[in-house]
Amino acid sequence: MSLMRSQKNSLLEEIKESVFDPFNFEWDTSIGKDEDELIEILRYKGTDYKFLILLEEDNIRFGLSPGQNIPFEQSYSYEWDEVLEFFRLWLQYLEREISQPDLWGELEKIRAFDDIEYEIENTMQQFTYNEIKQIQRGIGEIRRYLLNVVDNDEEDSKTINEKLDYLIESSERMGKKDWLNIFYGSMFSLSISLALNPEQGQTMINLFKSAVLGIVKFLSVSGA
Repeated sequence: MSLMRSQKNSLLEEIKESVFDPFNFEWDTSIGKDEDELIEILRYKGTDYKFLILLEEDNIRFGLSPGQNIPFEQSYSYEWDEVLEFFRLWLQYLEREISQPDLWGELEKIRAFDDIEYEIENTMQQFTYNEIKQIQRGIGEIRRYLLNVVDNDEEDSKTINEKLDYLIESSERMGKKDWLNIFYGSMFSLSISLALNPEQGQTMINLFKSAVLGIVKFLSVSGA
């Protein structure tokens, strides 16, 4: 037994009334314990969050993830209006979880950058012509990577370009130690402000290392 079109449409109307884009949801099906049981699943794309509905002869069974205080809740109902009430609650729980920052992921990014140690010979000396060209190529790689990550977000793209343009310009006039401290700080700042995930943060570290490889001596690099 499957949902009626009118029932599915009522769920869509609830989504339209919420903060979510309906295009971020998709329908799926699964077979229940009994072969004749069809579970209809409304998933939020890119996550494990879902709302499950099983229609039986005399009642409706449903489950939701996330729940109010636990990852998954399940319940029974005899009226479709009751299902709609729980569906509205599920959208609230979903908004709560989707909007939450990954604070543990942020901590890992901070720890990864904090573990980088390097030393520089002739710290007050300026970069040579070849070193500046290497830095420019390295920053070009970082720019391409970050602009791809933010996927044409205008504000983030502006932030990336302004920071990296300044790094290129200042590499031609600042001493090595001062410039490298600014470069390191800018990479760390961008990693946090763009909300990079741990894998993306590690890529940033690798690009940072590659941009100044041979110019500085790395004593330890987290994840290397």
